[in-house]
Amino acid sequence: MKTDDALVVDARSGALGAFDQLMLRYQKLVCKVAMNYVRDKQSALDVTQNVFLKAYSNLAAVTAEGMFKPWLLRITYNESINWLRKRKRHEHHDDIDDHELAAAPTGGQEERVFLREEQQQLLAGLEALNPKYRLAVALRYAEGMRIREIAGVMECSEGMVKSLLFRGVRRIRQQVEKSA
Repeated sequence: MKTDDALVVDARSGALGAFDQLMLRYQKLVCKVAMNYVRDKQSALDVTQNVFLKAYSNLAAVTAEGMFKPWLLRITYNESINWLRKRKRHEHHDDIDDHELAAAPTGGQEERVFLREEQQQLLAGLEALNPKYRLAVALRYAEGMRIREIAGVMECSEGMVKSLLFRGVRRIRQQVEKSA
């Protein structure tokens, strides 16, 4: 399996298959990050398509090793924010489908209802966050990225990422406590 850096070099040379491999490697992640902003699956797919079009057009901008993923996620963030600005609508989207609820611990109907309410409170708390806090929290806790990687995506210091995470989690906790 080729590294991202090798695929970027190949794609810059005109090998479309190399860029296809990068797309396959990162399309789910890009779509998940976009979904954290646009809250609608079709819109997240549209944002994802725009992200990869921009990425392909600007591959020359990836000059440092190991920077493709943070660079791609930064494009995703920018495209998501642009989408929100253009549409000026914030729809609440329930990310929890019936399959996830069916996979919930078996404890009866009451436990599933409680789990659903708890997840909806967390999603509402996440949605209420400023976009920078939301991105940091989503990348850390939903995607499991390291602080250093998040700093690369957000183009800020690791200390700033830690601050955003601390404040973001605190605000979500306050939101959940308020609604409880």
